[in-house]
Amino acid sequence: MRLRLLHHLPVGTTLEQIKQQLNQFLDSHQFLSAEQGHKTLNYIFSLVP
Repeated sequence: MRLRLLHHLPVGTTLEQIKQQLNQFLDSHQFLSAEQGHKTLNYIFSLVP
């Protein structure tokens, strides 16, 4: 996900925009269950101060 999605985002991208991008990606690429995706997103956002 990082290389396919986050790596190419513009510098000024907000956390809300990133969250929307990740949710759209997860909705269209069901390689994780909804619960796994939710836990992954919560972990990623917990790393941001």
